[in-house]
Amino acid sequence: MYEFTSSEDIAALRSRDAAFSMLDGHAAERYAEIRTDGRYRAPVVKSYVIETVPKRQQGQLTMEQLLRGSGLCTQQFDDMIFRVGDETFGKWLGILERVSPRFLVLHTTEKVHYTDNIVHKALAASPYLDNMWVAGLYFDRLWDSVRQSASNNAWIRMKFESENRYETDVDTVDAPENVVRERGITRSAATTFSERLRVLGRVLPGLRDNYAPFHAMSMLRLPPAGGGKGGSDLHSTGKVTNWAQSFYEHRLTVVRALRGYEHSTAAIEEDLPVGLEPVPDGSAVSIRGSALHVKFLHPLSEEALERFLSSTIAKGRPPFRLWGQPIRISSRRYHVYGVDLHLLQQFTMEITPDGCVVTIGSGTCGNVVHRLIANIQQHLVPRVEATIGGKPYADYIQA
Repeated sequence: MYEFTSSEDIAALRSRDAAFSMLDGHAAERYAEIRTDGRYRAPVVKSYVIETVPKRQQGQLTMEQLLRGSGLCTQQFDDMIFRVGDETFGKWLGILERVSPRFLVLHTTEKVHYTDNIVHKALAASPYLDNMWVAGLYFDRLWDSVRQSASNNAWIRMKFESENRYETDVDTVDAPENVVRERGITRSAATTFSERLRVLGRVLPGLRDNYAPFHAMSMLRLPPAGGGKGGSDLHSTGKVTNWAQSFYEHRLTVVRALRGYEHSTAAIEEDLPVGLEPVPDGSAVSIRGSALHVKFLHPLSEEALERFLSSTIAKGRPPFRLWGQPIRISSRRYHVYGVDLHLLQQFTMEITPDGCVVTIGSGTCGNVVHRLIANIQQHLVPRVEATIGGKPYADYIQA
């Protein structure tokens, strides 16, 4: 029986096979409980995809260096497999798998509120770590892929989230003026659907035509990559929750989603960074690179734009993790020269209520594009268009 996976169980592991077998047993128990009782007695398996550093830095940093200051500790016990622990509480909490030189996946059976919090703190504390950021536009491509591959009778689960924390509406809220001024009243929407694929495919376009937050998908259940039962819920922050009866099926789904994401990030890094390169005969240099254009299809107010820049960008706050001093050009236009807090590389941004143009230098991680679009859709404007040098962002996505 695998009702609970304890710190002692993790400490006793000696091989990859033993680790995966433990997680598979746990997944099978939870699946059986849900099928028979409609509920489970212990948390399900969750996998957190964590990006580290681009190719040029791989091999230069040890696991200890990558996690320094994050509050996490590791102990390797098999090829690319580590125990991962919480330094604060002195306990092992899961298995850390190095799926590729660039990506780690933390598999755990701890309670979700605990693991969400510890992963969030770890990534915010380290310049070498970042989420796998899945934007609404990225989810749209994944949804297209699911519609093409899954049965029309398949049960699909998806969630939409949009919270504009920078807009306030003092004319229509029944709140004291000092509360509106000091804390702000935010507009937010969060909706989850569990429905047959054929139904969602029919109704979603109409919902999006009438209500913009339906463009900000934040979770989609992916069918098992191996064709088994259940599925895995992919969240916008790279957390993947297992509802399949097999951990092996779940892991295959995670790895497949990660590979597509890794491919899209590498393709962005080929086109986006601005830099100098020699011409073929070596007699001169030319400028290469492109800019990211994000068009807001519902413009921001000038007040919301100012709040976003002053409270988030000027202070380098998550989830955007971009830090720079906004320079006001006019009431509608700002320039920002700043630093991406993942890898501490430079970026420039010109932003208005209608959209933004972002350039990054050579060496900046392409993940900044995913992060920026994902958080614009969830926290600023849910309906956007994004291009890199005129090429649609969606064309970079390998679903």
